[in-house]
Amino acid sequence: MLRWFGSQTFARATWRRAFVVVACAVAALALPDGASAATLTYATPTLTYTGVATAETVNIESLSTTSVKFFGMAVGQITAPLPAGCALDTTRKTDQIVTCDIPDLNHISVSLGGGNDTLSESGLSEESDISGGDGDDSIVGGSAADTINGDAGIDKVNGGNGNDTIVSQDGNAESINCGLGVDTETGDNTDTLSGCEKTTIVVVDKDGDGYSPPADCDDSRADIHPGATDIPGDGIDQDCSGADAVVPTGSGATGGSGTTGSSSGGNGAGGTATTTGGGSAGTGLANNNPVVAPTTPSTSSTSSSGVFGVNTTSGTKGITITNTSTDATGATVPGALIIAANPTITFRLLRARHYTRASKLTVAPVPAGATVQVTCKGAGCPKKGYRKTFSAGLDHLIVRSIFDLSKLRAGATIKARVTKPGVIGRAMTYTVNASAVPDAEASCLAPGTGLRTTC
Repeated sequence: MLRWFGSQTFARATWRRAFVVVACAVAALALPDGASAATLTYATPTLTYTGVATAETVNIESLSTTSVKFFGMAVGQITAPLPAGCALDTTRKTDQIVTCDIPDLNHISVSLGGGNDTLSESGLSEESDISGGDGDDSIVGGSAADTINGDAGIDKVNGGNGNDTIVSQDGNAESINCGLGVDTETGDNTDTLSGCEKTTIVVVDKDGDGYSPPADCDDSRADIHPGATDIPGDGIDQDCSGADAVVPTGSGATGGSGTTGSSSGGNGAGGTATTTGGGSAGTGLANNNPVVAPTTPSTSSTSSSGVFGVNTTSGTKGITITNTSTDATGATVPGALIIAANPTITFRLLRARHYTRASKLTVAPVPAGATVQVTCKGAGCPKKGYRKTFSAGLDHLIVRSIFDLSKLRAGATIKARVTKPGVIGRAMTYTVNASAVPDAEASCLAPGTGLRTTC
């Protein structure tokens, strides 16, 4: 929409520039050569869109209770025959619009094909069944109770309004915003979730080694996981410590004493490390009075990154992996905690026309000894946040009426942190938008400093 700035000349110039930009953009809307067309069919009461095998863009808008419009599509994306009540806008030269007015219509079904697709529903009062198909898809649902399955690929899903059912269980790390309403989500523990009231989380373990990402740094190989034996110097990080184990070096023991009448003694035994060093020679006298040369203890070096143990695997309250090593005497000594439990942090965010309210915080699980802290910065944020340390672990924590339902304005940020001394923490940051549901971003926090680090 062209805004009036009080100058007709400026408005006309702005319109010309806008027209040129839009014309250049939509001129590229065309199916790739050789690509098959999508189809539109109707069987009471469902209007079904079946997509193409390549990347496609589909926008669906409700015009009335019985009328919908498909637009923003490439030229030739949908071909005849069309269902009764549907018509193609033949005046369009750079994109495609199909309008359907069907009295018995109350359900929409969308099946996207292969490729990285984009689907957006706007104001649809009809319930929708959406299947993303292969590829990395971006899907935005409508206002009714929709069922959305992203299928294969790394998808980004926004459920929109309504009590939606969303499935993102495919072993990939995806971004799921369930939107408003009482929503049900089934996904992986690697997904980033927000606004989902009912969740079923499936632990991702593709290689069946008992560990899931991000703790498992290679989920395609069962011999790579926290606690695995790391072979020094092979260039592979088998134990997911962040680096390959270093080949240790050692020095030999000092040689033994010389025998009577001998000018030198034998070589001492080498250390237990990879490289065996020769000991220094002993000494003796020809008068048969033995002289014992001074000796020094044998020394050896043991890799500290080759042995790892599990500290705790208590129920659903998370896993903490502890790095341990052995010293020269064979005693076990503790190392640094290398990864913390991976709790899921979600907010229930209520979006109004001009503001957003945070009504409920859920953290699952909360590790024993962890601190949960929530802060808010920006317009509409209250002065007081939330902070509590839990001596015992919880399967899940629910905090209702967070921020006393303050009206958060565009640009405000909510940050929820789960930290524990000596381990990597977890954080979720939500940024309130002026005309869309808040953005969600997950991150990990370095022990002690609270700075971002690799998960």
